[in-house]
Amino acid sequence: MTIRITRPLATHLLTLAQQSSTQPICGLVGAQHAHPRTVYPLNTAQSDDIQTTVTSLQQQNETLFAVYYSHPQQAAIPSVQDITQLQLDNLSNPYYLVISLNIKGVLEMRAWQRVGQEFDEVELTV
Repeated sequence: MTIRITRPLATHLLTLAQQSSTQPICGLVGAQHAHPRTVYPLNTAQSDDIQTTVTSLQQQNETLFAVYYSHPQQAAIPSVQDITQLQLDNLSNPYYLVISLNIKGVLEMRAWQRVGQEFDEVELTV
C-alpha cells in the first residue's frame, strides 16, 4: 500500500519537528475526500485533547487521515509507548507518520498502519 502527502504538508510537519528538536511533538492530519490537507498540532496526547481535535476536524468536513509525531533521538519507527500513549482505540484506523530527527543533516519521515498491537510500514510518497 502507498499513501501520498503533498510536499507543502510534508514540509510543514518536518518544520514542526525541527522547531521542537529536543521534545517530541504530536498531532493529527485531517483529510477531505481522502486527500490529506490540514495539520492539527496537539499540546498533549491525552484522549480528551485528541477527541476535541477530532471534533474540530469533523466540523471542517474532514476525516482523520493520520497521527503524526516525532522521535527526536530515535528512528522513525513506532514504539510501544506510542501505541499506549496515543489512546486511539475508539477512532478509525489512521496512518501514523513518524518523524525522526536522529539523522545527521537529513530528516526522516515514515508511514505506518496499526494492525492489532503491531505496525506495518506503508510506502509514503511526497
